[in-house]
Amino acid sequence: MLRLTAFAFRDTTGSEQTQEWLLEDFPNLAELRNHYLIDQGTELLKASPSNDFLEELSQTRKDYESLDYDDGPFHCEEFPYETVSPEDHLLGLISEVFTSKIVDAETESVLVDIGVSDWG
Repeated sequence: MLRLTAFAFRDTTGSEQTQEWLLEDFPNLAELRNHYLIDQGTELLKASPSNDFLEELSQTRKDYESLDYDDGPFHCEEFPYETVSPEDHLLGLISEVFTSKIVDAETESVLVDIGVSDWG
């Protein structure tokens, strides 16, 4: 999902870095059960994932409440992907612009403090 997020942000460096991580991690991601992300891992390595793959992710997100927990894990279970859907941005289903935000130093410091605290 980090790779799709990098695509949505049009972050070439980030997408290249996540591709390296995926190639390194794939051997460690072996699942005995079917898993839609691992089974279609080559889609995540493409320079541009197929619409079919993105639509499958989008549909999984829409159906999440009715899916069996034991069939997971699902890409929309973990922060920030329970609310952020890069697959829908890439499909053009969300018109809101996916952009980086610049925050001032004080805000950044507060966010870091929260992130490393017991609240984070």
